[in-house]
Amino acid sequence: MRFLILLLTFLTAFSVPPLHATQSLPVSRVAHMQQRREQRRRARLARRFPSSSSSSLPTVLTVPTLSTIPAPPSTDPLPATDVRAAILLLGTTMPILGSIRIFPHEEPLDVRRISVDFLVAPLSVDSLLVYDGDRRFLGRAMFDASVSGNRRFTLRFANGTFVIPQREERSVYVRALLKERDAGGVSGEELRVYEFRIEGDGVWSNAEYVKPLTETFPTFQTARARFTSIANADALTGPISLGPSQRIASFRFTGERSDGSTELRVTSLTFQVSASSDITLSNAVVRGRDAVEDYGCTVGSTTITCSDIPASHGVIGDSSRVIELYADVMSTGTVSSPILQITLNNPGTVDTVGHITWTDGTTTFTWVPFEQPVVRGIRWK
Repeated sequence: MRFLILLLTFLTAFSVPPLHATQSLPVSRVAHMQQRREQRRRARLARRFPSSSSSSLPTVLTVPTLSTIPAPPSTDPLPATDVRAAILLLGTTMPILGSIRIFPHEEPLDVRRISVDFLVAPLSVDSLLVYDGDRRFLGRAMFDASVSGNRRFTLRFANGTFVIPQREERSVYVRALLKERDAGGVSGEELRVYEFRIEGDGVWSNAEYVKPLTETFPTFQTARARFTSIANADALTGPISLGPSQRIASFRFTGERSDGSTELRVTSLTFQVSASSDITLSNAVVRGRDAVEDYGCTVGSTTITCSDIPASHGVIGDSSRVIELYADVMSTGTVSSPILQITLNNPGTVDTVGHITWTDGTTTFTWVPFEQPVVRGIRWK
């Protein structure tokens, strides 16, 4: 009995009362614990990126510029990495909006945020997919409601997730995941990045870095449908034929649609005529292949213009359609080797009118995202 009393006395003396949910640690102790965690984080990074001089302090971060999807894969699945203006199909992942290069001079940089500001608040952008120069997926930048104007998307990193070694360059680029039309995507919207913003901490000094980068990035435009190619539907060359109603060019228009309720349609074409001095064209008409009638065009000295092309000739359909150009072809016979070639030359830009006007059923577009000339037809000789 005496032994049990001694044992109970011993246990009572060394027992610790439980910490209930309503209790909390003293503020000084919490601050001390947070400080210790931060010291351990910095120590881990310092072991990964040892400093050649512990007294080295950062001065500036140089960031020169470069000119229905599930969770994104670990690497960029899209092949093209150039940055150029394009027509963007709603509900898809678009081409690269812009890219930057990060080069920390003085010490390793622990990147904490990458933000992208648009020139105008984008209605059709769901999120931005962020990749590094090795095409590795870094994360998804989401709409940032903490910044006024509804123009910013931000990707946040946990400590030590994206660390750039001292004097090593890393590039970063972004693609946009566009909303579908029924989810708020808008046809004809112009999208352009205004600024990238890099924020992080120096690994050795723990100093805060903030570097905005403002450049002139290309302008993109959203659509419910778009052309994927415009090609010559004839042979490269052929013998020239004289007389009335001669077929002088055939072009295949191929496209895609984002939803079944829209249509891709050509509404106006301006053809450039290259011909020897003895050739004269008149009575030009355009005809969508399988159409039962012709549609008249205007013949100029070096162009043939077909405006307000009706749907019976201009609708592309589910995939592609050939649009043909006919004219009366006459020759004076003064040139021994006459030639004739028709070209769709000027692609235009978002701000300038080109030689092809088209619609996705909602918006009229006056440009196509192709090189100049867009396409050359068969060379008759």
